[in-house]
Amino acid sequence: MIAIAITLLALELTVPHLDNGEWAETLREEIYMYAMGFLALGVYWMLHHYIFHFVVRSDGVLLWLNTIFLSFASLVPFWTAVNIENPGAQEGLTFYGTAMILTMLVLLGMWLYSTRGHRLVSDDFDDSIIPKFTNVILGGS
Repeated sequence: MIAIAITLLALELTVPHLDNGEWAETLREEIYMYAMGFLALGVYWMLHHYIFHFVVRSDGVLLWLNTIFLSFASLVPFWTAVNIENPGAQEGLTFYGTAMILTMLVLLGMWLYSTRGHRLVSDDFDDSIIPKFTNVILGGS
């Protein structure tokens, strides 16, 4: 699903009219928004993969959290398109940032839910990984 969302990002790019004096600026803005969306989806994909590297079983709550995560991640092309069509508009940037934060918070919820009390990870799971990866999800190191 995330690979499809990345493909949809590329489809949002438009070919600029070279006769328009602002074509270079328009192209730069589109490429910038594409790169931001691609980077966000790439990070989500890596973090999601890492979480499920440790998960050895699932339950209904994790499945719902995963569904919510995928629904937010699938909207990245839409929010990117809003910003491509309305460059510099504060509302678009606010919605984009909010969507990115909510997506990351759902990933964090999946991680914490799965690891709490070894709920969905193996019994020999090293608990010292939890705060380290929590910091990674939150943008730390």
